[in-house]
Amino acid sequence: MTKKEKILDTMLQLIAERGVHDTPMSLISKVSGVATGTIYHHFSSKEKILVELYLGLKAELGRITQNALTQDIGFKEKLNTFWVDLFQYYIKHPLKFQFGEQIINTPIIDEETTLKGKEFYQPAIDFLAEGIRSQQIRTINLRLLSEMIYSNIGTLVKIHINDKDLQSVDHDMVQEAFDIIWKGIKA
Repeated sequence: MTKKEKILDTMLQLIAERGVHDTPMSLISKVSGVATGTIYHHFSSKEKILVELYLGLKAELGRITQNALTQDIGFKEKLNTFWVDLFQYYIKHPLKFQFGEQIINTPIIDEETTLKGKEFYQPAIDFLAEGIRSQQIRTINLRLLSEMIYSNIGTLVKIHINDKDLQSVDHDMVQEAFDIIWKGIKA
């Protein structure tokens, strides 16, 4: 693992555990074992590290979405695949989910960064817009629709993360959560 990767991994871990404001560069240096000067060689500020992590996460989520949306299956099945794949990704990478929850509501993710991140998930927005145009789903504000779908996934991930024995989120619950969304948006 390169020093830059160590810095990014450490920041991800610390933000998920401690939050944005309780993660100084000195702690990143201490936990990662990378000298502070080396951190500043790679990143001019803590904010730059956070933006790189944010955009990296958006890129990963975009790839997952694109994989689901390019399958030759019906609209509902694509949406279900996309939904389940995002859920599974976050279950495998809970620190990335927790990081995303922490970072999204900070001023660090400014309008420019938000627009760069949106490029990665624009195919999902286009897919939902096509679902509305083709009357597969009801006419719903796309921002509201995408937030409701993501929030539904996030709720299930939180249940999984907070469940001590990790047994309550089974296949049936995952399907039930998707069905809630589908019944609310289908035309």
